[in-house]
Amino acid sequence: MMSEFSSNLTMYRKKANFTRQEIADKIGLSVTTYANYENGDREPRLDTLVQIATILCISIDELLGFKLNELDYVIMQLKHAGFKVMPLQNDMLEISFNYLDSSNFFNSEYDFDDILQSEKTRTFQLSNQKAIQLFKIAYKAYKQDQTQDIMLKMHLEMVFNGLGYEKKQVYNRINKDGSIQTIGEI
Repeated sequence: MMSEFSSNLTMYRKKANFTRQEIADKIGLSVTTYANYENGDREPRLDTLVQIATILCISIDELLGFKLNELDYVIMQLKHAGFKVMPLQNDMLEISFNYLDSSNFFNSEYDFDDILQSEKTRTFQLSNQKAIQLFKIAYKAYKQDQTQDIMLKMHLEMVFNGLGYEKKQVYNRINKDGSIQTIGEI
C-alpha cells in the first residue's frame, strides 16, 4: 500500500531526474530495497531517510509530506544556514548573521589571519514578505549553481549584505561560460 511518503519519494526522485538505480547506488542499497520504499512495502531507517533527502535536495519534512507555510520554511532554512531569526510584531523579522569583514583584505597592514578574525555581525529588521523575497533570490542562485561550491549560506549572506544600501542592488552570478546572469534585485 502506497503511503504519502512513498508517493512523495517517487515524485521527488522523478523531479530530480534520478532513476531508482542511481538513488540506490548513491545510498548503497540494492535497487530492490529502494523500490520497496517507493512501493510502500518497506520504510527506510532514519540515516537512509537523511541520505535520500540530501540527494534529492529536499527536507525530510517535504519527503514525509509535512507542509510548512512559506514563512516557516524560510525561517527554518535561514536558521539551518546559521542565521539568527527572531519574529517581531507587525509581520516583521529580525535577522542577523556573522560574516568576515574583508574590507582590509588589500590593506598591506593586515595579514590573512587578521581578516579571518575580523568577524562582524549584521542585523536587519524587515517584513516577512521581504525576507521571503530575499530568500527566494538566494535560493534560486544556489539551485542554479551547478558546482555546489557556493553553499546556500554564502548566497544568503551575499543577498542580505546587499541590504542597507541606498541604491537598488542587483544580484548576479557568473556562469561557467563567463556570462553574467541576473538572479534578482533587492
